[in-house]
Amino acid sequence: MSVIHIRQIKSSLEKAFTSLIDLEDVRDKSKTEQENIFLSRGVAALAIKILTDIPFEDAASSVTDGWHDNGLDAVYYHNTERVLYLVQAKWKQAGKGTIERGEAQKFIKGFQD
Repeated sequence: MSVIHIRQIKSSLEKAFTSLIDLEDVRDKSKTEQENIFLSRGVAALAIKILTDIPFEDAASSVTDGWHDNGLDAVYYHNTERVLYLVQAKWKQAGKGTIERGEAQKFIKGFQD
């Protein structure tokens, strides 16, 4: 992905979720870490939004990312469709990369729990 694409995605996440995603648990982190955590949570919320077409507020509320999240960054049960959505997301500043093995294992463990 190009730098322009990364900036556009970042801007869209900020516009959609700045006032909606809770960062209270990371207030002691650096601004850079807070921004990366916000963007990762934003990606998770956006995935839920795209998959379910629910309001941005509800998508942001589905975010579970945190210290004890078991690798599940967003969880949403769509009552009408009777589908449980589980999301693992990670913001990559460079716009490339893949899920790391440890993150995948943590997600699987969270799913099993």
